[in-house]
Amino acid sequence: MSGTGNFISEWFGHRVYPEAIGTQKSKEDQSNCLCPFLTIAKGAATECVKAPASKGVCTINAPSNGAPQDWVVCPYRIFDNNLLKGLVKNLYSIPEGEQYHLYAAPLLEKPNKRTEIFRLLHEGHRVFLYFDQKLGGEIQISATANSPQMLFDVTLVEIFAVNTYELGLGKFAIMEIQTMDFHGSYRNAVLRINNALELHPNNFYEELNRNQWWLAEKIEGPNIANVFKRTFYQLMFKFQIASSAICAGCVITIPESVWDSWQAFLGSPTLIHVGADEYVLPGADIEAEVLSNSWIYVVNADFESGVTPSTLLIKKRIRCSATDLAHYAIGEAPKAAIAELESSIMPTLVRRIHKFWKVKINIS
Repeated sequence: MSGTGNFISEWFGHRVYPEAIGTQKSKEDQSNCLCPFLTIAKGAATECVKAPASKGVCTINAPSNGAPQDWVVCPYRIFDNNLLKGLVKNLYSIPEGEQYHLYAAPLLEKPNKRTEIFRLLHEGHRVFLYFDQKLGGEIQISATANSPQMLFDVTLVEIFAVNTYELGLGKFAIMEIQTMDFHGSYRNAVLRINNALELHPNNFYEELNRNQWWLAEKIEGPNIANVFKRTFYQLMFKFQIASSAICAGCVITIPESVWDSWQAFLGSPTLIHVGADEYVLPGADIEAEVLSNSWIYVVNADFESGVTPSTLLIKKRIRCSATDLAHYAIGEAPKAAIAELESSIMPTLVRRIHKFWKVKINIS
């Protein structure tokens, strides 16, 4: 049963809207306030890191682009192992069939994992580590007299064995995660769900499906313009960093809802399909000797499969340099805005003046 408005759609990693999926796993995670994504990354049960007012909220379903879509509001929702491994394969140009492995940095504390990593490296497998704020700490570039301090959401690095007890580092890579800011607070809806879980421990999902308004109470819409403005400079900066000789590339991962909301800020370019799920922006030089290794990954949760937590599907991989992005964001979009301005500004000014003075006005 679904409705109209803004709804919490995933809670502690599991689907609750448009239909709550009740499994033993979802009940365990929700009853114990566990984040399934951090739990997998750390190899140990890990509680959701969000504040009480938004505890457990992963995604909000909102019709802000016209149709209901999920908007990611917690970066750890993107920590889908299939997505991360696919990203590594793409950035590091790993051939089909070649063995490679990805570990969150905290797993290195486990002696059995260290032994496993050395074994894999000596067997010729490629191994990669990743770090973020809750998984080993964010990596940052310090400020200089000519550049700002900059943090990376997720930093990846390839490691290799120098000898039996020594590691070497290969190229690093960057993944940025675009979450959406929402107006208002989730506090009321979160309180409703928690109360329902406490009051209906045996039939929580049936009650939730009968009363999905609990998921929507005082949930407001996304702050689309603010998020694009907040993202744009960092995205341009990090896409440029990806051209460094020691960087394998940069990916920004965004939900399909966010990509749709960006269209007005980019002049609504018609993407050029270059194969499989890969696209480029019009005008990109796909014959260049050295192609940009910066990407926009457009993803969406596969909630129709009934599997929980839902797997993230890659809908589009858009190869996009900082130059390409700048052309559309500060070239094409303003051009369309100027055309609209020129056709509407004078009639608007006439209407505003006529509110105060009904004088004849000539528009040249």
